[in-house]
Amino acid sequence: MKIFLVMIPISLLSLVAFAPSEVNSIRAVVQAYAEAGDHQDVSALELVLHESFRVVWNDPDKNTVNLISKADYVQLLGAKKIGGDKRKVIIESIDISEGINASVRVVLDGEKGNFWNLLSLVKHDGKWLIAQDLVTAKFGG
Repeated sequence: MKIFLVMIPISLLSLVAFAPSEVNSIRAVVQAYAEAGDHQDVSALELVLHESFRVVWNDPDKNTVNLISKADYVQLLGAKKIGGDKRKVIIESIDISEGINASVRVVLDGEKGNFWNLLSLVKHDGKWLIAQDLVTAKFGG
């Protein structure tokens, strides 16, 4: 039992040693995602989204959950119906699983509104891409 307890911290240390370059790559993808939305830049957005990307919009004010496909999300951004805010990106946590999956808790603190996102990323062909954005937001004051 003591050997098992000693191995847990060693395993965690090896994960920490492995993670910095991966964490930096994930941070860059999250930053690029936010900036693409802020600038309503569809080309930049496409670079960080997985082909199966979707938004899960949880709207507590309306008590609804809506799914938005990648195609619809990109169209909304391109038509300037969403985005166009200046937001500060606050990454609260990054959890990497098996070196190919990651969960990122991020707050996007904007002038028009604040967003609380749980992003799911996948490593595809050696590149981190956002597969899902579970988000809720509050607009205005």
